[in-house]
Amino acid sequence: MFRKQLTLTLALILGILSANQVLAFGDLKSLTGGAPVKESSITTLEEFKTILESVPKEKFREINERAFAFEVKSSGFVLPTVAVRTASGKFIWNAFRLAQVPADTPAEVMAERMMKLLAASGDAGDFFFSYDEEARMITLHGCIQVHGKITSEFYIDHLIVMGEFAANTEKLWNPELWAADEPKHIGKWESQTNGMTLELQPSNRFELTVDQNVTKGSFKLDATQLTMEDSTGDTLTGEIKFDNPNQFQLIVEGNVNVFVRL
Repeated sequence: MFRKQLTLTLALILGILSANQVLAFGDLKSLTGGAPVKESSITTLEEFKTILESVPKEKFREINERAFAFEVKSSGFVLPTVAVRTASGKFIWNAFRLAQVPADTPAEVMAERMMKLLAASGDAGDFFFSYDEEARMITLHGCIQVHGKITSEFYIDHLIVMGEFAANTEKLWNPELWAADEPKHIGKWESQTNGMTLELQPSNRFELTVDQNVTKGSFKLDATQLTMEDSTGDTLTGEIKFDNPNQFQLIVEGNVNVFVRL
């Protein structure tokens, strides 16, 4: 389902690249001049190839006559990259292959990550994330709409801004950082008072088990107020106080129930 919703055709091209993890390194900033697009005839494919020659890069190779693969160093990362000029010449697509998701990542965690990546994409302007379910790869895409002759400096600037955006959103796409970024109330908890269990899921669904009776519904946590609503519309509201990431107090009408993480 994720692939149908979130993976573009360009991801098929990305599939031929290696599954390298993002590595720390230098950047491109010293080489940019910030030159604007020059309004004239459209940038040709040969001119685009010449522009690519000016980009500081490694492992450059031609995939086909319009697509090229290489690695760039930007904002502290080495980013496996694909650059494609469309057949019409009206767009240039760039894609950074960011990180591969471990095969044992729970589906609910992946769903929560995709929601955050989609939200970040909505705020990113010309950039957006995709997820290839088969390759388990998260990729950042950027698009240049070609109105005329593009300078090398302009193209390098575009890659730099993409790299900066990738660096600023690393906690969203890097699986190694997901645990630290995850809200501490997410998880399965057991009451120290009466043995009931409460599971709070990344999708804002809950499952409460009391003496083998299971209640499911949705929840909302605003600051310290937890509100749970079941499928019939009944609600329960209480104050939640975290003693540490593995223990919290749920206070309902003055009654204190301590939950510990299972």
